Amino acid sequence: MTNRIEIAASMLVGVVVGRQLVGIDALVEQDHDSLVAIIAPGIQAVLSRPRTDP
Repeated sequence: MTNRIEIAASMLVGVVVGRQLVGIDALVEQDHDSLVAIIAPGIQAVLSRPRTDP
């Protein structure tokens, strides 16, 4: 589970960096609710994916 949390955290950090520091227009122009709607399914998929380790 730790690896999944790290992946989800890195995805979120990437969005923050892209929006706040780099100023990527596609991220900056989105309001909070729209951004959550776009990003949430990816985060949920990473965190809720069934474990496949033996």
